[in-house]
Amino acid sequence: MVTRRDLEDQLLVALEPVLDAVPTGRFDWDDGVQIGDFDVGLASRCQAAAASPPGEFSPDVFTTFKAVARGAVRGVVTTGGVRSALSAHVVAARRGDGDVEPWIAEFLSRCDQPTLVETIHRAATWLHRSAAVLGDDTLARHGPGRRLRWDHPEHALRLKANVDLIADDDNVAVMVVPQLDDARLDQIAFAAMLYTLQVRSAPGRVRVVVQSTAELVEIDGEDLWPRALPSAARAVAAVAARASGPVGLHRSASFFTCRSCAWSTTCDVRETAEARRPRIRQGIRFPD
Repeated sequence: MVTRRDLEDQLLVALEPVLDAVPTGRFDWDDGVQIGDFDVGLASRCQAAAASPPGEFSPDVFTTFKAVARGAVRGVVTTGGVRSALSAHVVAARRGDGDVEPWIAEFLSRCDQPTLVETIHRAATWLHRSAAVLGDDTLARHGPGRRLRWDHPEHALRLKANVDLIADDDNVAVMVVPQLDDARLDQIAFAAMLYTLQVRSAPGRVRVVVQSTAELVEIDGEDLWPRALPSAARAVAAVAARASGPVGLHRSASFFTCRSCAWSTTCDVRETAEARRPRIRQGIRFPD
């Protein structure tokens, strides 16, 4: 059976080849490399896109609604339904009450009415679709998840992820995704790995709520590690290359990835959108 220590040892070995550009010794975290589950999913689709310089974070509907929904989970039954739970949670957050992250409370307090309505609507949709799979009573027996973090013992490298929900009865991590594809499986494996490193003594099951198909998928934790380790290394290699550019990184030929990539205008594999669409799963490498 794989233990937490075994998993951490395997992770250190998997990361070793991609740490050349990551600072060591005394360092400021502003100069370090921080990898989130979003980076893992993006690097799975296209390493070069994950190496794009990040924009400044600014809270909006799309970065906030899931956090709002997770915060209202326990109130779904006690307050009489999704809408009531969300209303109570948002009112408390805007007043500064309850366990709400400051940036979320500030966003909900300062956003205009149309933005607030859209945020609540999207949060309600997320909760309704999750409850359709788990059931209202079962959903309410989940905690609102947690932020996970692992720091490399020698390099300025931090891995981060969010678990959407945690089941009260068996401490199982629950991930909620719109659909299940290779990139999202990489994200799930990455988050499950960090959940084991931070919370559990050994890998356990992971439940995945697939909202588009209304399915509940259970995956054995040990089945995810062969996917989690290379996914983490692939994302570290990409994000660490932000200063030097995407030369040598895996490149997706997907139009939907390329259109938002900072390197797309100088990409050697740039094609017309129509030519790129049928090749969405093909990977191409930049020339060295």
